[in-house]
Amino acid sequence: MQMAAEQAAGARATTQITSYSNHALEQFAGGDGGIGVTQSALSGAWSDLQKLNMSFQAWGDLDSDRQRALQ
Repeated sequence: MQMAAEQAAGARATTQITSYSNHALEQFAGGDGGIGVTQSALSGAWSDLQKLNMSFQAWGDLDSDRQRALQ
């Protein structure tokens, strides 16, 4: 599936994080009043994207949840 997505986009997918924006650093620290995440945890997520994808599926449809919360 990854190869099909890359072919459709005409570019290879990113395989590593090379830098962070100020916004990203603020979010790591707990942006929006959240708990935050370490940079090592984010970098570790890149080592197993399938596991990350499965975690999102286990949480359900975040966009639908957000829309329900706004109603």
